[in-house]
Amino acid sequence: MDELRKEIRTIGRLASGLEGLPDPKVDVLHQVVTDKQSEDNNKVLVFSTFRHTLHYLEDQARGWDIRVAVVHGAVPDNDRHSFRRRFKLPKTNPDAIDLMLCSEVGTEGLDYQFCNTLVNYDIPWNPMRIEQRIGRIDRRGQLSESVGIINILTHGTIEAEIYERCLLRIGVFHRALGGSEKILGDLTTELRRIADDLTISETDRQERLRQLADNEVARVEELERLEDQQGALLGLTTESFESRVAEASSEWLEDDKIGGLVRSYFETVLPGRRISLRPGKVAVVRLDDDVAAQISDDLRAYAGGDVRLERKLRRTPVTLRLTTDAELAANEDDVELLGATHPFVLVAAEHAALSGVPTASLRVRSDLVPPGRYPVAVHSWTRFDARDTLTLRYISTDPSVEAVADVLLAMAVDGDPQAAMGSRQGELLEQRHHVEWELARDNHVTRAKAAGAQRVASLRAQRDRQLRVVRRTPARSATPRS
Repeated sequence: MDELRKEIRTIGRLASGLEGLPDPKVDVLHQVVTDKQSEDNNKVLVFSTFRHTLHYLEDQARGWDIRVAVVHGAVPDNDRHSFRRRFKLPKTNPDAIDLMLCSEVGTEGLDYQFCNTLVNYDIPWNPMRIEQRIGRIDRRGQLSESVGIINILTHGTIEAEIYERCLLRIGVFHRALGGSEKILGDLTTELRRIADDLTISETDRQERLRQLADNEVARVEELERLEDQQGALLGLTTESFESRVAEASSEWLEDDKIGGLVRSYFETVLPGRRISLRPGKVAVVRLDDDVAAQISDDLRAYAGGDVRLERKLRRTPVTLRLTTDAELAANEDDVELLGATHPFVLVAAEHAALSGVPTASLRVRSDLVPPGRYPVAVHSWTRFDARDTLTLRYISTDPSVEAVADVLLAMAVDGDPQAAMGSRQGELLEQRHHVEWELARDNHVTRAKAAGAQRVASLRAQRDRQLRVVRRTPARSATPRS
């Protein structure tokens, strides 16, 4: 301990003499920020774990002729959102911010996909925290083809050793590691233990970090291999429902359609009220206690309940702010972003569900097909397999209409309420639907049987390999050793 105290005092004296000396890390950051100012997108997002580092960098940046802001856990929410809005402004705007200095806590709930350059001024030893930082800009809505991740480290420090010998090997800066939380948690614990062990030499520390990286890289690769095998052998998928919806493409998932669906629901529970829920707008909906209670009941009945929304509906007075515009929702905490999986959208969809076989007359102006009256039927088909899929199938007696029916219906408005489909037209639609359905069913059954046979063969091959390993093990164990 005496030697340790002497070393601490020596470090303290060295630190006290740093005032006014050049700072190579700050010089690198200054160069990054300066170079970025020549681009149209001049924004730079800088992360540091420590507040005093953020304020130190703020003091330095004040002399760089740029506009800078600091966000950390102690900054009020209103200020955080204000800084984000200003950070998003184009550099020609006099109120814009060029450089944002942040802690992880300060950016919770805020996304910066309009920025394409991130600087790690210090490196967290927890790879998941690194991923969270990168995820602030490398996310849905990022317009740049690539994002720049710049790590500033000082050679010869334990931070640099961990970065070079461990974090780079794991690949945290180049690929998503989201499925390896347990492995990365163990890695973080072991990194801390190695770094804090004052009894080992620098050479031993480097070797232990290298061995740790080797072991954890192997574990991550093994996990990914098993996940790949799971999909190939068993036909299972690790995709979430939300990720599948996010990747879906349909006329009926566009903002105006989702907004119209929710608007219809609220205008039903609020008779006589007009809800101005339009793309690019935030609709303000005020509810009395009875209507709020009804909506809470609908949430529990149709969407499995939602604690956060039900808590909001118990406030007095109840005011909901709704939008389908992600940018508007990102700027304000209390705005509900209505996407395909939002509870209000699920409730509105159930509320709008039709019973029986409804008919409607619709009118659409389009040059996709010649003018005329066309009978169209809409059927929902569910294909049962390892992952069930539901699709809408449009049937028409005119092939040209059938090919673009989804587009035409998405643009349609109410037509003549007195118009009706003739019985002969209905019979022809049903006959065509039956032919198409039988063809699709036969194709699906053929594909499903082939996929099932392939999975069975793969499972048998895997079983045979494992049996060979098991059978060899007793033979090796029985071999006498000299």
